[in-house]
Amino acid sequence: MSEQRVIILDLDMRKPKVNLAFGTENVRGISTILIEKHTVEECIQHTDIPTLDFISAGPTPPNPSELILNPKFDELLAELHQQYDVILIDTPPVGLVTDGILIMRKADIPLYIVRAGYSKKAFLKNINKLMRTNNFTRLSTILNDASATGLAGYGYGYGYGYGQGYYDEPTPPKGIISRLRQRIS
Repeated sequence: MSEQRVIILDLDMRKPKVNLAFGTENVRGISTILIEKHTVEECIQHTDIPTLDFISAGPTPPNPSELILNPKFDELLAELHQQYDVILIDTPPVGLVTDGILIMRKADIPLYIVRAGYSKKAFLKNINKLMRTNNFTRLSTILNDASATGLAGYGYGYGYGYGQGYYDEPTPPKGIISRLRQRIS
């Protein structure tokens, strides 16, 4: 909506899912760019949203961490910075594999997203350690999929002062891609 050019990179090469949100295949992408099998232009996929593109993870390589540490990854980011205003990078869950931390170190603003009622509480407890260990000074945390039940009449959001029944409306589809699609349709 801001007219900024945005690209999403799927760097969860072990369990790629960004392509599924857009209903496309994952036959080429980040992994094939980094081994120089495909060019960036060949792997950019356009969406129904004119200013939103993405690059899927590509076939699962035997060595995702090594590919990310390769200087070609930095070259890929530099090339994309020339074409796009915002680069969103989807990583594997931090703490399960090292890939997430390696990628977060390259981000201007690393986002640590936890899902209410799903993510393990230990992930939240480790945020301060994660920040200290990796010298993340701009790490932001997002609580996703939190229920607003019982919050009517409290806080500073839309529910402030509206009383009972405000949140009884149908709940919107879950997930950022669903919300984006809903807005443009």
